[in-house]
Amino acid sequence: MNASASAQGKRPTVKDVAEIAGVSWATVSNVLHDHPNVRAATRARVEAAIEQLGYQPSSAGRELRGAPSRLLALAIPDIESPYFSHLAHAIISYAESLRYTVLINVTGGRINRERLAVRAYSERSVQGTIFSPLALELDEVEALRGGFPIVILGEHLREGRIDHVAIDNVTAAQELTDHLISTGRRRIAFMGYQPHSSAGTGDLRLQGYRQSLANAGIDLDDRFIIETDHYTHQEGEARSRQMIADGLDVDGIVCGNDLLAVGALRQFRLLGVRVPEDIALVGFDDTPDGRYCWPSLTTISPNKALIAKSAVDALIARIDDADRPPSQIVVPHSLIVRDSSATQIRDRVARGPSRVAETG
Repeated sequence: MNASASAQGKRPTVKDVAEIAGVSWATVSNVLHDHPNVRAATRARVEAAIEQLGYQPSSAGRELRGAPSRLLALAIPDIESPYFSHLAHAIISYAESLRYTVLINVTGGRINRERLAVRAYSERSVQGTIFSPLALELDEVEALRGGFPIVILGEHLREGRIDHVAIDNVTAAQELTDHLISTGRRRIAFMGYQPHSSAGTGDLRLQGYRQSLANAGIDLDDRFIIETDHYTHQEGEARSRQMIADGLDVDGIVCGNDLLAVGALRQFRLLGVRVPEDIALVGFDDTPDGRYCWPSLTTISPNKALIAKSAVDALIARIDDADRPPSQIVVPHSLIVRDSSATQIRDRVARGPSRVAETG
């Protein structure tokens, strides 16, 4: 509440305290609830503003202090994706352990819906948003959100101006490609390049693939970089079928995610191409599809529980202290080696060119 409002005798509100203290109303709420994560300097500013305004919580507010009324939002492009559905579950579970409720917004990666996700929540009772954008650029996110707390998931916005949580996709893709090289593969393709997408994940995974080949002294064949419009089963099937039709002589494929790899695996089985004897397949995300298909899929397993925890903790820290420097959190990942990239290449080398070349 400003001085003129005070002069008019209006009862001060939480938002008035927040304005005087230069914090979000959620931070004021956390001070009132004696939340332990509020920094001492921030708490002192809020308490000084409370004293200045003579703010007193209403009796109804005091009765509701123990209720799970705090709200966070999660804006993701696709809830049907195994990766995002599992990550959403982990975020909701961890937030609930801290007495927060999470609202989910599925944007479909469409720019208008991403704009709405940023703008709408900043005008409602939601305290902050965990956001995985595909279309919005950083400048527009900052303009739309104002001072609203946001944590970015993934690789799309990586300039260090907003709190950000991701795995190291370059290193992960390099590890996958290094693994294929270690099994004797040399004609390795990358499926998942998206030249028309503004998202950064595919680009970073392609970068890691290129780096691995360069380190091994393997010349890159541009025909082996397979473009995809989407990261889906259907896309994996279509692109692998086209590879066969084009007669590309590959002995390994690094796929941008598990869905592409499982789709490719199905198509290769239909066409009589053996995995891993003819072509080794590897993916990303460690989804149930990859664990239970046959052959089971070698993949990168991101620590989704830690991604969830890191994102929620970073968002709460931002809610409690709007002035803290942005966090850039890199979460560990693991290479999970399974049957789809087994070292079964000797008989293939003796037989000559791959089945892909024979079929093309």
